[in-house]
Amino acid sequence: MPIKTFTCRILTPLFLGGPNPKQAELRPSSIKGAIRFWWRALNGELTVDELRKREATVFGSADEKIGRSKVSLSISHNLEPELPSFNAVGEKVKVAGKSFSINILDYLAYGCHEYVKGKGTVYNRFCFQPDSSFDLLLNLRNKTAEDSILDALCALSLFGGLGSRNRNGFGKIWVEGLSDRIPGVNKKLLEGPLASYTAGSDVTRLFRTNSSFMTWSEALNELGLIYRSLRTSLEARHRFKKRVLISQPIIERKRDVREMFLKRHAKYIFLSVIPEKERFKGQILVMPYSFLSGIDQLGNKNKLNDILAENYKGIDPSRLQEDHQRSYKEVYEEVNNFFEQRLSPVQ
Repeated sequence: MPIKTFTCRILTPLFLGGPNPKQAELRPSSIKGAIRFWWRALNGELTVDELRKREATVFGSADEKIGRSKVSLSISHNLEPELPSFNAVGEKVKVAGKSFSINILDYLAYGCHEYVKGKGTVYNRFCFQPDSSFDLLLNLRNKTAEDSILDALCALSLFGGLGSRNRNGFGKIWVEGLSDRIPGVNKKLLEGPLASYTAGSDVTRLFRTNSSFMTWSEALNELGLIYRSLRTSLEARHRFKKRVLISQPIIERKRDVREMFLKRHAKYIFLSVIPEKERFKGQILVMPYSFLSGIDQLGNKNKLNDILAENYKGIDPSRLQEDHQRSYKEVYEEVNNFFEQRLSPVQ
């Protein structure tokens, strides 16, 4: 089959590292991994076993009967990595009893910069800058797999990003030439039962800013302020019972908070910026899943029963999992209600 070429516009600073994580490198393997993530997100109706089998037929397997991946990709560009530079509105917040100004985009890009005495926040990771682009060349070796791969690429373009802090809106790319797939991808991501892995379902919600903005930074700035307001409004300071159900780890004063019971739990909230004519809109996708149910099935090194036994001695694991799922559901419903008051729901 002929190679398909797509122009990918970089909308927000893209922190995609290579062997040296502080440098920036456009790596085909990283982009393929992101496509694979959104491919899974569009197949939430499958059980874990079904997902594994179907995923292997598309992305390849060591099983000789299945063979190699049905898709390969390469990148063409002449981009040079740079240290990021952008403007954002500062907001006064209380930290350890003191008030100081925080740049909300720096808040979203935590981990890509450091505090230097006398200089303030200094970025130590290079990125590929907005208003640039690269070509993505896809070699699709199977007509059956083609539609699902292109749908996954469309979902990545609509809701995802590449590299560090992509769920906070950084590393946003917009893939040209996929507009005809947008309605179907939107529909598929907003229907079906909760999966035991991160995937679309009938409880997935999508919200957009009420206004459009002249620049990506203004749009992401708006999302950042709303997202931070959500996190600080869920519960009192120094309490993390609800916030650990959004993402983990949470570290306070260089220590894991005591409410943590997973080493890592990627958040189900995706901030992103999308182009609208010559302007930008911000959007937030809330994509929860059946919390904890897939840990053992997906081969997580922290097996569910071990996690529960370590943190909740003497308590029945199945009962505890039900309690966590109930609490998780209450929190994501609270998250949806919060966003619905401040953004426009997309049906």
